Order: sequence, then C-alpha cells, then structure tokens
Amino acid sequence: MTEKLDEFSDMLKTFDDVELENIYKRRMAVKPLYDYFQKLTLLVGAEICGLNKRSLSASHLKYRWESIRSCIVFEGIEISDEWNTLIKKISEIRHKVEHNDEFDPKPEKLVQVRGKAPEFKKWLLHVADVYIKKHRDIHSSRRFIVYCVSMYSMLV
Repeated sequence: MTEKLDEFSDMLKTFDDVELENIYKRRMAVKPLYDYFQKLTLLVGAEICGLNKRSLSASHLKYRWESIRSCIVFEGIEISDEWNTLIKKISEIRHKVEHNDEFDPKPEKLVQVRGKAPEFKKWLLHVADVYIKKHRDIHSSRRFIVYCVSMYSMLV
C-alpha cells in the first residue's frame, strides 16, 4: 500500500510542475489533480470498504465519493461539508474542462483544491484506519452487505 501512497505524491508533483499562467497548461493540470481524488477514493472504496473494484473503477468521482461516504456515515463518523464541497469542486472543474473546449479553470481554484488534497488524504486514510480496525474480522463480502444496508437505510 505504501507504493500506492507514493503514487499520490507523484500526481501532486505533476500538478505542481505545471505553469498555471497558460490556459492550456491549466486545463492539462486538472488531470493529475482529478486522478489524485479518483485513485484515492478507489483505493479506500475497494481495499477498505470492500466495494467491487471493477465497478468502482468505471465510475466517476462523485459516485465513488458517495459510495465510500455511505460506509463512513454508516459507522457514525461525521463528514465535514468541506470534503463534500472539495469533491464537488474538482468534479465540476474536470467536467467543464472535458466538455467545454473553451472553459478556463481559474488558477486560484486549482491551487485551492491542490492545497486541500493532502489534508483530505490524511483525513480519509485515518477514517479508513478506524473503519478497518472496527471491521478487521469481517470478510470483504460481508462488508459489502453492510454497505448495501447502509445505502438502503439512507434511501428509506
């Protein structure tokens, strides 16, 4: 897992190396930043929450976040609105870059998201650690059942 965590540093370094003064470079800088959150939520969703990696890896960030968020909320762990807003912000920026050739992501918004990324990772991995300690003896398929029950209970 340590090797996977180093990958996150590489993504942030890739973002940091981009000159944000140029619109095209800013648009390209969105990719490693978005991938940072995508891969982090995939790692936690699949390896910690026991969600199906194949289906989760084909999903967009908002879906991944909602999936692991359900696991976290089910455990009674409070999620700050700051994290929901962060995921929403990077998702919207990425969507606009991908679907509007003229969209200009503002450097200050990218820098703001980038600045919060390590804090988000630290928080999420801490929550994942709490979750794993609590469910150490539960097989991943049973964790998935717990997840499904939590999703159902949120709908009712």
